[in-house]
Amino acid sequence: MQQATKPGSAGGALSWLIPRQHGAWSILIVSYLTGVMAFEGRDGAIPGLVLASVLTGFVGQHAAATALRTRRPSAVAWAVALNGAAAGSVAVLLFVCDRRLLLPVVLAGAALALISLLVQHAHRDRTAWGELIGILGLSTAIPIASLSRTGEPGVAHLGLWLLGLLYFCGSVFHVRFLVRNWRARRGPLGARLRAGWASALYHPTALLAVAGLSALGWAPPWAAVALLPVTLKGLWALRRGGNAPPAIRRLGFIELAHSLLFASLVILTYHMAHGP
Repeated sequence: MQQATKPGSAGGALSWLIPRQHGAWSILIVSYLTGVMAFEGRDGAIPGLVLASVLTGFVGQHAAATALRTRRPSAVAWAVALNGAAAGSVAVLLFVCDRRLLLPVVLAGAALALISLLVQHAHRDRTAWGELIGILGLSTAIPIASLSRTGEPGVAHLGLWLLGLLYFCGSVFHVRFLVRNWRARRGPLGARLRAGWASALYHPTALLAVAGLSALGWAPPWAAVALLPVTLKGLWALRRGGNAPPAIRRLGFIELAHSLLFASLVILTYHMAHGP
């Protein structure tokens, strides 16, 4: 097992600041790209400020978790500095760039970040509900980015957020089936369905939910297309089975590729719906 670098140790003064949760990085970056590119709007400094706020907030939460765990003064100092920088960039967005409509979403994101921090401190972040809370918090980058870009409220921003949530939450059930129930994958189809029932039920339900968003006018008519590849991937994993646990690194790259495909399809769908 690789030993974690201690805060303030020689040669590792900055390396410990970078979160090692590759899935979380994927959710954060894809959420930002989706939110900032789905709608046309103001450019300038706003996309950069949004990116700075979500990145410093994410790394600041990791620093706060390290500070709670180690009680080291260097970790506490970095946690205060990074979270202060995140708050400062959000304040510029709210008041200098006149994006006060972001305040409810920012407060919700801050509350979710705090809850996620407590869940992580209690060592419950690897449970299914702990992972879902983390996804909910990270995905607030979607409405923050989209509302910042347009400066106009509307149900379309909520629909985009829900679309992202439906996608990201599906990965929890899919990956848990592949990694934690890999022995069941060697059995017959019935055994695989019993082990992966959550994934088998979730993905078609998510497609129906997105169709409902489209029917309500909260999402473009063809928004469900963005979830179609990941739905097929999840159902195919149940159908195909397997004889060995998946390679985590390869699984991570596959999930990242699907996330980028999802973002591309969402952006394309929204731009087609709103015209040139």
